[in-house]
Amino acid sequence: MPFIENYAPFYVPFMGEYGTTYTINLYIFGVVIGSLIMFVAPFLSKLVTKFRSKQVPFQGISIAIVLLVAMSVIIQLFS
Repeated sequence: MPFIENYAPFYVPFMGEYGTTYTINLYIFGVVIGSLIMFVAPFLSKLVTKFRSKQVPFQGISIAIVLLVAMSVIIQLFS
């Protein structure tokens, strides 16, 4: 019995024959997107600190949470 198994259709018009859809594991897709966001968050935090010349309390975790919530809202709106 798999831990989480949820697939969705994914249409890529420039790959394969016309009308071909691929299935994508939504759990793995979410893990990859979340990992990329968590990788980018410290760099974005340093950039914000550089522009503002000071740091907001809990800035790093705040940026990570805001990015994750924003991405989840975007995915929900477009799916």
